[in-house]
Amino acid sequence: MRNQKLLILFAVLSFTVVLVVAGSIVFYIRSVEADIFNTDDRAFAAEVVKAADINGGSIFLLKEQDVIDRIQKEVSARVINIERVFPDKVVIHAVKIFPYAYTEMLDAGGTRYAVFDSNMNIMSITDFSSEKPNLIQIFIDNNPTNTDFVKKIGAGAPSDTDKALIGTLSGVFKGVEQLGYDNVVTTFIDSVYVYSGGEYVCIKMKPRTGAGSTGIEITISTTADLLEQVRYGMSVYINYVIVKPEYADKAGVIYVPADFKSRTSYDPDPNDYKPNASPRV
Repeated sequence: MRNQKLLILFAVLSFTVVLVVAGSIVFYIRSVEADIFNTDDRAFAAEVVKAADINGGSIFLLKEQDVIDRIQKEVSARVINIERVFPDKVVIHAVKIFPYAYTEMLDAGGTRYAVFDSNMNIMSITDFSSEKPNLIQIFIDNNPTNTDFVKKIGAGAPSDTDKALIGTLSGVFKGVEQLGYDNVVTTFIDSVYVYSGGEYVCIKMKPRTGAGSTGIEITISTTADLLEQVRYGMSVYINYVIVKPEYADKAGVIYVPADFKSRTSYDPDPNDYKPNASPRV
């Protein structure tokens, strides 16, 4: 009887060992891929896979948060999720983080530039030693130089006013992204003017043609529904300026008021336009 129990125990243990060995072979990670939603850049996808640093191991024992932390530390990407494709494949779903905007700052080295992503996270501090990249310039209260603003964000200690400005700026970028222009937003927009009071935003578009065009301004008089207001203003811009060639050389103002769904309008003569809030100077 005792021998029979030992035989049964031995059989169970042997079967368990076989399962473990078979499982370790079948579910050993052999393939890692990166699916980048907003770009077809294969080189960048390869960077994401390299940063993930997944070197085999059981698909069941993969520590997803560790992988996410490694990727987001090493490359300009935001991981959406990590997918296990059984039995032996891992797919990293992510988006590439693009530089969107910059503002000037002063330090011991003179004038430098803080570069931000669309969420207003600082991506780099640079001197733009070569030609300035195709980015949106940020003006705060009409000032191109915003040293304290940059330093407080970099130190992780923005004031309430700074947080409101960050929310406004990221809202402008997200409003454009929702129209599907996230990869070309800096192609359209020259600069964004925001104000400490928070009630007024001016988006300065780039000239479509040469010296005769100064670029259209999209003026948002209130930020109560900023994403929708930006989308409406950009839609008017695209419908008039991009679609209709006769407006290519025009300046003027697209005015997006509080009741923007019924009153958003375009005035081709900026000299006739007087916004409710203090105009940009």
